[in-house]
Amino acid sequence: MGSKLVSVAVTPNGYADAVYQDWFVMPEERHMPFSAFLDILEKKITSPGVFYVQKQCSNLTEEFPELIGDVEPEIPWMSEALGKQPDAVNFWLGESSAVTSFFHFSPPNFSTQRPL
Repeated sequence: MGSKLVSVAVTPNGYADAVYQDWFVMPEERHMPFSAFLDILEKKITSPGVFYVQKQCSNLTEEFPELIGDVEPEIPWMSEALGKQPDAVNFWLGESSAVTSFFHFSPPNFSTQRPL
């Protein structure tokens, strides 16, 4: 995956897809090799801004299919409760200073986060 180009969100302060001061802000989107993104996260290189991978369009299956074998395709009890498998599976990876605002999706949704 190192040389694969991926979509990376960049903000000056970690806030994106959120209200900041009086504005609704969205991140700048850059395309860069996954290895360059990891170098930024691991502080091997410095670059201004807060970098993270985040999309809400089933990016795990669309942009990161190489990782699917390392991730469960569903949470069985959730699929059973909803009576169906997930419509989308999203992958999020970012710096500790990236902010995830509270959000709500109309379809049934389950979200987990784990700090690195």
